[in-house]
Amino acid sequence: MNAIALRPSHLTAILALAFGTSAIGADKAEDLLRFANGDVIHGSFAGVEVGPRILWQRDDIANPVGFDVSKLRQVVFNAGRPTNAVTEASNAVLVNGDLLPGRVIKLTDTALTLETEFAGTLEIPRKSLAQINPNPHGGQMHYNGPFNTDGWSIPANPNAKEVPIPEEDEAQRDVFAPRRPIQPTNKPQKGDPWLFSGAAYYSNGTLPLVREANMPDKARFRFHLSWKNRLNLTVAFHADFKVPAKPADAQQQQARQAMMGRGQQNSPYIFGNAYVLTFYSSYAQLWRCGFDEAGNPLAPERLQVGNTSLNLPESGSATLELRCDRKAKTIALFVNDEFALQWDEADGPYAGKGGGIGFISSSGSNQVRISEILVASWNGMTDSARSMESSEHDIVLLANGTDRFAGKIRDIDNGVVTINGTYAEMRIPLAEVSELHFAQAKRIATTEAPPKQASVRFFPVGKLSGQLLGSKDGALSMESPILGKVQVNLRFPVIFDFRGTSSFIDDWNAGF
Repeated sequence: MNAIALRPSHLTAILALAFGTSAIGADKAEDLLRFANGDVIHGSFAGVEVGPRILWQRDDIANPVGFDVSKLRQVVFNAGRPTNAVTEASNAVLVNGDLLPGRVIKLTDTALTLETEFAGTLEIPRKSLAQINPNPHGGQMHYNGPFNTDGWSIPANPNAKEVPIPEEDEAQRDVFAPRRPIQPTNKPQKGDPWLFSGAAYYSNGTLPLVREANMPDKARFRFHLSWKNRLNLTVAFHADFKVPAKPADAQQQQARQAMMGRGQQNSPYIFGNAYVLTFYSSYAQLWRCGFDEAGNPLAPERLQVGNTSLNLPESGSATLELRCDRKAKTIALFVNDEFALQWDEADGPYAGKGGGIGFISSSGSNQVRISEILVASWNGMTDSARSMESSEHDIVLLANGTDRFAGKIRDIDNGVVTINGTYAEMRIPLAEVSELHFAQAKRIATTEAPPKQASVRFFPVGKLSGQLLGSKDGALSMESPILGKVQVNLRFPVIFDFRGTSSFIDDWNAGF
């Protein structure tokens, strides 16, 4: 079919001609098409044709319209809710950053055989492997996203004089600040404290954003953060969101209302019993918050540590990770995979009693973007991720999180890894291995992504990059620079991303 030639400056006008004047901001439909200039249309993905072009169908047009991918930012399928989720936890990471979930069948001197749910059996050149993760995250991932708004909510303003509690919602009867769910939108609107767009949350105010994440006793909590106009962010974790009902006694109610000031004084009423970490560009502080056995709020107390300094820019981005052990009462912060700070609760109980997480952009002018959130079991490894990289040696990390071996990984066969170490040859069951890292000097160098390359994202984790060739009978044909031609079952992708960045989150909608 003939495609519409798109110029960014004329995109909105062309869309209006193609779809009618109601195209931009139309009623919510199953799929979402986002353009490089910020325009958005709803409808249904109708396939891929030579160009490559994305074919788009709507009820108000007779035939699908084709859009060249050079003008697009993302295709979001089924409002970010996958038709089929990937169930295999093990994965392989390629030198270009692709992450392929699948079951490890065999590794030889030349290739890895990986059985995937979304593309069948893949043969991956060994020199293109950065690592293999047979048992990542201690075997359990509790949350990865956000691909959609499911589970996220905004607590009511704790400073309000009266906070209604729905009588029909028995689960909220003992909660002082009931929540309202996030409504996905495409453009920031006045009064919307958080905007969900693509696969990220953008702050647009100072109200909190929370969800239950089933954070275990020994947990990793990781997210990618971008900010502008100075960093000022509050992050809560191990929160139980349990807030006692309002006291009946007027004097107690007055005292409670006085406690609800600004800053950390509000934390117990938002997060319940939790830890709250405040980030600034130059330092970070960790606070306890919660209630005593009588239901009285405890004054937020800062945990003392010798050094709280960070070295973050005025505007920028970073990957932040917390590794928490509720039983050992330790909390460690990593910034861009490097150890930064650690706190110990040696003299008191661990304040975080739940599994929830939350974010507050503490200043309306200091906008933040939060993406690539991961909550998983932690294997107890205290080293930074970068310590696992070696130029000349392969490294095998066991699932116990402490034992590791360096040498040359000879092969994987019949569920056993063979590694030639310095002093001996070792054979280790794959079930006991967490990560295998391949020597940097033996990997091929990465090359710049070709024009019109796409990243296909899977739920809850996974990425495959390449050029889209076409689609037929529910299968996507694509050309991977590492794997060659691959057929992807279209029931598995949750997002196509066309921006070619290392993160699949685009630039700020409002011109970051």
